[in-house]
Amino acid sequence: DFLAMWTGEVLGEITAGAISGAAGILFTHPIDVAKVRIQSSSGPYSGGSLSSVFSGTLRAEGTAGLYKGLAPPLCGVAAYQAVCFGSFESASRSLELSGAFGGDAGSTRRVVAAGMVAGAATTLVTTPVDLCKIRMQLDRRSGLRETTLDCVRRIVRTSGAGGLYHGLTACLVRDVASTGLYFYVYEE
Repeated sequence: DFLAMWTGEVLGEITAGAISGAAGILFTHPIDVAKVRIQSSSGPYSGGSLSSVFSGTLRAEGTAGLYKGLAPPLCGVAAYQAVCFGSFESASRSLELSGAFGGDAGSTRRVVAAGMVAGAATTLVTTPVDLCKIRMQLDRRSGLRETTLDCVRRIVRTSGAGGLYHGLTACLVRDVASTGLYFYVYEE
């Protein structure tokens, strides 16, 4: 029964989520680059306006500058979907079988709790993906094409493997709350 669920319904949801997630990332990534650059504590775009960051990036780096750091979230969206839906289903079934929240399969509390567990699990993907994406977005050198693997190697070399999880606490707070809410809305 568990295998049938994975090969049918859940695999379809993961695939649909990955495709829609990738489309959303492709469409919104230039805005994310501008946001990160505006929010950075240093650099020529720090504190600037959205239009000044767009025009300055296009002038200095070309269109490619608006897509720096695209690979980590684009590659990570499928892993995120798999971890999110897989851990939600596992947590939901475990909570139901344990009798938590009265064992009610449709319990709002069970859905939110399972969603929060899924949010915690997704930080294993989102934290290193966000870190690499942001580091690559803040690199303003024109023509430089640092790969995601180069970025990961640089972080591990300078900070150890744990460096990939710099910002984990903030990601946990963000993702536990938002994913619990997401599944509440999704299931209700």
